[in-house]
Amino acid sequence: MPEDTSFDLPRDSTTVRLQLINTGSRLLCKANTLIEPEIDGHGFLNLPNVYWLVENLRTGRNVLFDCGVRKSFKDLPPFALGILEVSTSGLHVNATEIDWVIWSHHHCDHTGDPSRFPSNVGIVVGPGFTAAHLPAYPANPKSGMLEKDFVGRPFWELRFDHNRTIGGFRAYNFWGDGSLYILDTPGHSVGHTSALARTGAMDFVFMGGDICHFPGVSRPSNYIPLPNLIKKISAQLDKNFPCPCADSTFTSIHPRERRKANENHFTDPRLAHKTVQKLIIFDAKSNIMVWNEINGWREKGFKEACHWNFLIQLPRGGQPGRANLGENYLCEGTLYESAEALKAAGAFT
Repeated sequence: MPEDTSFDLPRDSTTVRLQLINTGSRLLCKANTLIEPEIDGHGFLNLPNVYWLVENLRTGRNVLFDCGVRKSFKDLPPFALGILEVSTSGLHVNATEIDWVIWSHHHCDHTGDPSRFPSNVGIVVGPGFTAAHLPAYPANPKSGMLEKDFVGRPFWELRFDHNRTIGGFRAYNFWGDGSLYILDTPGHSVGHTSALARTGAMDFVFMGGDICHFPGVSRPSNYIPLPNLIKKISAQLDKNFPCPCADSTFTSIHPRERRKANENHFTDPRLAHKTVQKLIIFDAKSNIMVWNEINGWREKGFKEACHWNFLIQLPRGGQPGRANLGENYLCEGTLYESAEALKAAGAFT
């Protein structure tokens, strides 16, 4: 891949073991609330729900980056229930071995259920979180956070009041050894953060949170343009596509409309756009993976193998490229066919 050298990555020797955890939840979201413009056949986004276990093997310290969505809807505050439409692991460490849970931001599909962790497990949030989201419910009826999630638990709002930056993002050296950096990536939510984990001497994984909801927002780019012929090794295209596949299959549906003022899930859409422009440069670096144990990803060719996989989600002939992940709702072991049926059963009360 072409290499971009517009910024230097910090050098150090301490690495982490990194695991991507699938919560088993599946979210189906209207595309025009997260990306624009909407194109025919791409009215919804299939969004898997994941989080990360980050282990510092030198110190024995462990953190989670995000926690996914909690399984019990009824425990959420009313404000969160008002925007929620979701259908709902395995770690080799015990909850007692986690030191901190780092929330990329306050949305309920990322904060999980802190009550499942011992009270000594603290919560880490980004700048501005306290002023924007606390006090929590029920003290503040309009808050999307739960008061009981914070009571008796260490709470740390990061301050990026120093001069360290990585790729234009303010950066916090979390353990002080260069193995994990928390990045200030605002726009989607007040206090939104991402993380950069060192998995090799100069290899990193970028954990975005909700910095971007569809890879087509940041790909292709001037650094890595869409190839004229997409080979099998570059994307796991299905049997509906020839191999190699011409780029015109996808460029022909490219929307050329201006932005529309849709209701969306961004606190500051313009700032979020600027944040994504910085993300594009991270994505262009061959030694940064933007996405079960994921260490060794570079040697295994994961980045090249999945870089263009998002193309199979794009519509063909005005029809969705992929079926929706799920239109049913699973709550506490019971399957409901619609959100209305779920509400009628009292799952939100």
